Formats: sequence, structure tokens, C-alpha cells
Amino acid sequence: MDLTPEDRIKISQAIASCWAMPDFKERFLSAPREVLAELGVQIPPEVEVRVVADTPEAVYVILPRPDLSQFLAAVLPGAIGRELRLVQNDERHLYLPLPMPPSGLVSAMQTGLEGMEP
Repeated sequence: MDLTPEDRIKISQAIASCWAMPDFKERFLSAPREVLAELGVQIPPEVEVRVVADTPEAVYVILPRPDLSQFLAAVLPGAIGRELRLVQNDERHLYLPLPMPPSGLVSAMQTGLEGMEP
């Protein structure tokens, strides 16, 4: 969805208000569509609005569309239409991705393992 420059300014003002007013932040997190409507930002009903708040341990990165979709289709075909989460390894964390199995693989493996003991 494309936002107008005016909408972007209003959203930036809402973000700044979240930093200064904890009650506003809670409302923005729990009812973003309503808060945006009060500010004059109209979001089409078919668009889901989620506000994701950074924490001391995690930072959200919002990826652009649609050019990214074309890239992901080539590199990560299973990611299209799904939430994409970025994680970062550091001195205290090691993330190991466990992808979804290819379609049909689990049932084929289960069939092949029948009768075997663990």
C-alpha cells in the first residue's frame, strides 16, 4: 500500500507521540487503524495494520514492496505471502533456521520409517 507524504508525516507524528505518551503508545499498538483514522490516515479495509515495537533485544526492519517480492520469489520462493523475520547472530545468540519441509516429504519419510525403532 502506498502512503501519501501527508500520511507519512502523520504517522511520524504518531510515532513521536508514542515515545512521549505511554497511554497513546498502548492505544496505537492495540488499535492502530482507529488511531490512524483519528489522525486522518485512511487505510483500506482489506489492508491489515500491525504496529511492531522495537525492544532493547529486537529491532524490526520493514522490507519494501514490490521489488523485494520479485527478489524473494527468485531466492526464497516459499517466502512470498508469508511474514519474513530477520534475526541476527551475536556473541550470545546462534540462530539456526529450520525451514518448512518440501511438500510431501514428511509423509514420504514417515512411510519409509514405519517399523523402525528410534
